[in-house]
Amino acid sequence: MPPRRKSTSPSPAARKSPAKSPATAKSPAKSPAKSPGGSRAAKSPARSTKNGAAAKKGSTSPAEELVDATAAAAKEVAPARAAPPAAKQSAAPPASDHTCALLVVAFAVLVALVGGAALWPLERKQQTVPTLSDKAFKGLELRSSTYNGSALLAFTLNVTTDSSCQPCNDLEKVTKQAAFKTQLATWWSNDVLRVAKIYCNQQEELCTRFGVSGDGGAGYPHVTWFKGGKEVEAYSGERTLEGFASWVAEKQAAGVL
Repeated sequence: MPPRRKSTSPSPAARKSPAKSPATAKSPAKSPAKSPGGSRAAKSPARSTKNGAAAKKGSTSPAEELVDATAAAAKEVAPARAAPPAAKQSAAPPASDHTCALLVVAFAVLVALVGGAALWPLERKQQTVPTLSDKAFKGLELRSSTYNGSALLAFTLNVTTDSSCQPCNDLEKVTKQAAFKTQLATWWSNDVLRVAKIYCNQQEELCTRFGVSGDGGAGYPHVTWFKGGKEVEAYSGERTLEGFASWVAEKQAAGVL
């Protein structure tokens, strides 16, 4: 009887549980990495933190949110309000600086005043020579209710309308000089001497009354000394500032002026 041949076909148990391949064995290890939930949680931690804060905020009551907002605003405003006093305190100069500045300004003003006074002397008072009419006289006497001292009256011509008299022009120039006006102001204020003029081409009758005319009488200009309103004598000095000053000094020395 021939021997039995061993069967080479797989058994039923082997058919039901086939051997797993290496690729199949590795697939379970990759499945956690491919999970959608796990991948997002690993790649975006900020988003999860934000979601957590939102969830926490959602759980806070409106009263608590108002208190937190008020405290945050107070922290932001407090430094801003405290800054200006510090800035003002640092910007304010010391009191000694103000004192030094005032002293410097006062010294500069004093120097300017002293220098200005030296370069520009104070203007002295001047007195112009007045023009008299016949109303200033009563006959041959000079009317004066307030002054009874000495006066020199010049009978002359108005050179603006008649320039033919050269001595009259010269006397007009002298009486308009600043130095003469200054000296006359001194004599006038001290009641020493007063000077006036009469235009004979405008006051012919008055000049004729005193014997001053261009026809054989006293020539132009004719200067006469009056004292106490009455004529004393004719002036015989030079018709210049120096001549008048010399005449005043002479009369004062004689005790008659």
